[in-house]
Amino acid sequence: MRVEPTARSVEQMALSVWQPWAYLLVTGVKDVENRRWSTSHRSRLWIHASQRLDEGAYQALRAAGVDLPEPDQLPRGALVGAVEFIACVRDSQTEWAGPGQWHWQMAQHWELPRPIPTRGRQRLFPVRPPEESAAPCGAQPHSARRVTARVLPIQWFDPDPKEPQP
Repeated sequence: MRVEPTARSVEQMALSVWQPWAYLLVTGVKDVENRRWSTSHRSRLWIHASQRLDEGAYQALRAAGVDLPEPDQLPRGALVGAVEFIACVRDSQTEWAGPGQWHWQMAQHWELPRPIPTRGRQRLFPVRPPEESAAPCGAQPHSARRVTARVLPIQWFDPDPKEPQP
């Protein structure tokens, strides 16, 4: 039986992601995060919504029929949920996988009922979960779900071009 590390005293890792990508990850719509770098980290990964909104991606996603809250309703500068980070590969077949990127594969998506204001950082960074719970902080679980069978009209890029290439 696996015991989830959720006690206040246990640090877990987080990743800052621009909106609307953070929202799509924690709600189970997006099952892959694209990065130029790989990591050996596996297990729960908190998703931090950075202060930035990818406006071009937001508009393209809405035009493709992806259901998104209004931009001012997307939390920023806060932990918004968690995912189970299961693999880091280059050959994911999901429609979210960007060419030439590392595909961080996610499962078991949790969305926090209330975002937790937190300062983000580049790369993975430690956070302390705010309370003990079977799901992170009373978060609502989401199953991964497909948005569309067609390739989404998104120009994939890594928001951190300073990161070294593998």
